[in-house]
Amino acid sequence: MNAKRPKLRLCALLTFFAGFAAGFWFWFRESPAEVFSRGLAAVETQDFEEVSRAASLLQKYPEFHQHAGLLRGCVLLGNGKVSRALSEFSRTKPEGAIRYPALLYAGQALYRVGNLTDAGQVLAALVNEDPGNSEAHRWLGAVFYDMGMQSAAMAELAEAMRLDPLDYRPHRLLGSMCTDQSLFADAIEHYRTALRLGKDIPQPDIEENLAALLVGRNQFEEALESLRNSKATSTVWALRADCYDGLGQPDKSRDAVAKAMLANSQDPRALLLFGTRQLFDGNPQGAIEPLTELLKQDPHHVAARYQLAMAYLKLGQTEAWQREMGRRNASNKLHDRFAEAVKQAGKEPENVEIRKELASIAGSMGKFEVAKRWEMAAIACRNAVEQEEK
Repeated sequence: MNAKRPKLRLCALLTFFAGFAAGFWFWFRESPAEVFSRGLAAVETQDFEEVSRAASLLQKYPEFHQHAGLLRGCVLLGNGKVSRALSEFSRTKPEGAIRYPALLYAGQALYRVGNLTDAGQVLAALVNEDPGNSEAHRWLGAVFYDMGMQSAAMAELAEAMRLDPLDYRPHRLLGSMCTDQSLFADAIEHYRTALRLGKDIPQPDIEENLAALLVGRNQFEEALESLRNSKATSTVWALRADCYDGLGQPDKSRDAVAKAMLANSQDPRALLLFGTRQLFDGNPQGAIEPLTELLKQDPHHVAARYQLAMAYLKLGQTEAWQREMGRRNASNKLHDRFAEAVKQAGKEPENVEIRKELASIAGSMGKFEVAKRWEMAAIACRNAVEQEEK
């Protein structure tokens, strides 16, 4: 009997330690600090059910009510309820362990409601305190971009890429910025990098933007390759038609144009191609309707206006041809002035008037979303200047 006691004691000790280890692990997994950490990680992966669960668990601990509020705000932000998210963030004191994430997500919410001034201040404060925060640099870059401060935006995005070389998102925005500034070779490289780094994330808009840039540079084979796995939308079919035209394959182009129009008869690129194809095939009368429809959507579409003028000329309607060419020339002047003003705004970050002019030009061209962006940029710029003067 005595010989068995050591074995029994050993078993008891092993059972005790196993239970203790299991209890410690459970406590660690469910400790408020660990729950908050898991909640923040879930925000990054957009697992908002887990974020909500973490917020509910933290609400049981009075000292973690601020943490719970931050996570609830992140759920609202992730579900597109930005104003409510801002209200939740406003009740959260950015102190201690929650300071950096509170500033980051409040900055994002302010940006998304168009309050560029406050968003810039919040994100700049975060960058100063936590210079290794790649997300803060990326969002601050977006704020500067919307304020028309291209150089400052590029600097922030470059830092974001340096801190997190595997993040595809700075490259997406840089592709748009380079396109705006007619730096098409740079835009192509950024879009390609965004697609490569984000290969598991659908980016149909970037695929289309990349293909359009390649078509514009007569790189038709590369454009077709970039669309090889794209969903067959009207825009994608129209881009393919452009490529087939460039490669001297008119039958394939006609087929692609037909498929583009079938998918969406109001798609601007499809309408332009259909009208141009009618003109090219000797049917100027058939070109007028699609081109006119496109110009209803975009009255300052220079290429469509020119093709419509050519259709009237081939029909012998010289007065209509002169009228459309006059409108085309006026649109060209607007586009040229807009491009010049964008460059000027980039060089003059404190110039409120140039941003107002950009908003006015965009509005006159029917680009109302673009006009709204420049209106917000003018307001943010004026606020920044006034604060510096105080």
